[in-house]
Amino acid sequence: MRFGEELIAERVPEWADKYLDYKTGKKHIKAVADAIEREEAAFKAPVHRKSGLSRLSTRRRARPARAPAPESPVYQPPRNSDSVDSLDPIAVALSRDDRGYQPLGASSRNTTPSPDRRAPGGLRHGVAAGAEPSTLPQHEVRRTESQQNAAANPLLAQFSNVRSRFFDSNAQLLNPTDPVEKAKSEFFHFLIAELQKVDNFYRTKEEEAGARLEVLRAQLHEMRHRRNDDILQGSRPMQTDEDDQSSRPLLERMKENFIELTSFGKGSKKKTIAHIVSAPVLHVAPSISDSQRRRDFVPKRVIEDEAVTYKDAKRKIKAALHEFYRSLDLIQAYAALNRTAFQKLNKKYDKNAGSTEKLEFMQNYVDRSNFVNSTVIEGHMRTTQDLFARYFERGNTKAALTKLRARKTKDESLSTFHNGVLVGLGLVFSIQGFISAMKIMFAEDVDDDLRKVVVSHLQIYGGYVLMLCMGWMFCLNCYIWTKAKINYPFIFEFDTRHTLDWRKMCQFPALFSVMFGVVFWLNFSLQWGGLDLFLWYPVILIGGTLLVLLLPLPVFHHKSRLWFAYSHWRLLMAPFYPVEFRDVFLGDIYCSLRYSFQNIELFFCVYVNGWDEPEFCGSSKSRLMAFLSALPPMWRAIQCIRRYYDTRCFFPHLANCAKYLVFLFMIVGLSEHRIIGGELTLSVFIFLATFNTIYSTWWDIYMDFRLAQKKSSNGLRDILAFNTKWVYYAAMVADPLMRMSWVVYVVFTKNPQHSSVSSYVVALIELFRRMMWISFRVENEHCVNIANNKASREIALPYIITSRHSDVDDEEQQG
Repeated sequence: MRFGEELIAERVPEWADKYLDYKTGKKHIKAVADAIEREEAAFKAPVHRKSGLSRLSTRRRARPARAPAPESPVYQPPRNSDSVDSLDPIAVALSRDDRGYQPLGASSRNTTPSPDRRAPGGLRHGVAAGAEPSTLPQHEVRRTESQQNAAANPLLAQFSNVRSRFFDSNAQLLNPTDPVEKAKSEFFHFLIAELQKVDNFYRTKEEEAGARLEVLRAQLHEMRHRRNDDILQGSRPMQTDEDDQSSRPLLERMKENFIELTSFGKGSKKKTIAHIVSAPVLHVAPSISDSQRRRDFVPKRVIEDEAVTYKDAKRKIKAALHEFYRSLDLIQAYAALNRTAFQKLNKKYDKNAGSTEKLEFMQNYVDRSNFVNSTVIEGHMRTTQDLFARYFERGNTKAALTKLRARKTKDESLSTFHNGVLVGLGLVFSIQGFISAMKIMFAEDVDDDLRKVVVSHLQIYGGYVLMLCMGWMFCLNCYIWTKAKINYPFIFEFDTRHTLDWRKMCQFPALFSVMFGVVFWLNFSLQWGGLDLFLWYPVILIGGTLLVLLLPLPVFHHKSRLWFAYSHWRLLMAPFYPVEFRDVFLGDIYCSLRYSFQNIELFFCVYVNGWDEPEFCGSSKSRLMAFLSALPPMWRAIQCIRRYYDTRCFFPHLANCAKYLVFLFMIVGLSEHRIIGGELTLSVFIFLATFNTIYSTWWDIYMDFRLAQKKSSNGLRDILAFNTKWVYYAAMVADPLMRMSWVVYVVFTKNPQHSSVSSYVVALIELFRRMMWISFRVENEHCVNIANNKASREIALPYIITSRHSDVDDEEQQG
């Protein structure tokens, strides 16, 4: 694998634009090589690239350097006792005003140049050529952002006295008419800009990691203090403002400290009384940004009530430490991968440009930058390991490190083989079962009652097949997201310790496929159990499926099945939970499975009535079927109301609620047309369906997909995860067309009951539309994360308090 492909495969998808632009760097190197070849052809002097020598370069070095005129804006090297080659060409290149690159160390958000950007000596921000590196410690040179923009460039100030031999001479660097030196100058301008981008982003992530570590440390301390209160008093009282740590009696706090030593065991050391006294607590309410208020869900990082139990607090903080350690690992991998990218690019330049000094830019600039030399992230990782070991592993650092580290990716070839075998068996049995069912349906000597039972069975199995197809389509979307580098486990907030690969996820629909095939074949082959067991095969299939999904034993991906069951519980109890992405996602999926929901009424109706006259359990006889079909849009409308209650933001939450209410009315209108019939009910249904199609299509394209943005440069949106743009335009056309599948009901106006085949065709069209919606909905969320450079989630923390000052053990200070 080439390094460019490896870089794309290994980088964090949400930080893709923060890595070294390796592809553009290769283009710059090719431009340098092409310029050298053209000049070689002009002078007919071949370059010996291994040694970096040529008659052309010898003639250039012998040529006297031409200094620009005083009034020229191009930099003039100062006259001193040293030779002109002693100046740093990279600093000279950055001093030019015609490039527009931002200096290293400046804020990446502030692109306004300083009024006095040129200082004596030609270097920006008043850094004189040949200045010695700064010896001040880092914490003494911190300034405000406005002062930093006017301060000296830290990287150039540190290495301004380092010689660089990337160019034959400084005069050649400053000569804009020389194509070779111009190409080289553009390449190193590019390198400096990329180095600035990487280093600034790494510094930002360092600061964010330090702030997050302090929050987690404060949560651990609060958990310890409340645990001690439980031990002392038997039960923890509600915390009040008067119950501050610094206002409690000294004797009580000394007893608490003694309990700390006995309850947290290994590695604890006794604090001094002065250390115990100074522990004020700050209560800070969580803030919600305007962009979060306008989202139809909230990330799972809502701070819980203070009345949380010790067991729940321990579980939440433990999960938060896992996620924090994973984020530190991502930052560390980001630095290592960028350093390798700079090294590969410099090697390629040395090879193509015939440089006599190998990897000089690496040694003088990259290897001395912050993202290469900093040990802050490593220190945070050691501190996290120490905290996890002391609070959760009884001081066992080895066990803590094993649990904190991410699982290695395993070879899933065996899972793929198993899935293929199960799917093949399921298809064989399903086809044979379908052939047997058709023989019963069209046989002349078959009783009409048996034929009606077969029709009802096929409708029940059809609803099951729709849900099974939805499971397969979700697995297919996971495969598409994996290939497109879309971080769907992060979007769905899966636990990274138990996340299933898309091939392992396929084990569920593969198992249900073979279960369906075997039961379907046994049902209509009439070889097992006769007519008595014939009626109960659908119960066997549905009961077996629920048993597999809800089995409480720790087998067959227990954590994933538990997440699935809990997500459905949240959907049922929609008004009582803050709306998360999985709630929105699951509710929208079930909106496309109305056929399966209405078959719930058919299932219970035929069994309650003993399979007598099953045709009276159809859609033209029961309004309960319409109620069950309306449950998914009802859940989504309730979620929108809950979102409005949490944010008090009218748009988009109440507007989204209105969309689902229109959808609900359309379902009711269709049911009334089937039951009552007539032109009036048909006209009402057509009006509601047309309005729902227009409203929902606009919402899908403009809100859920975020396409057709006016300010976008490509007419879609600025950030796209899929490489081919035509799929976005195809989705904008296909979505409204497939939303008009209700026209099938209007065509068959002579039969208000509608045929089972036409209803199933409408359900299949909606299923494929939902598959497309799933793909672009998750892709849009991924692009939002890219815009916010968000690659790790903040786990919900149990306590409202955010910090407890000076409450750090001696081991934490050592760590």
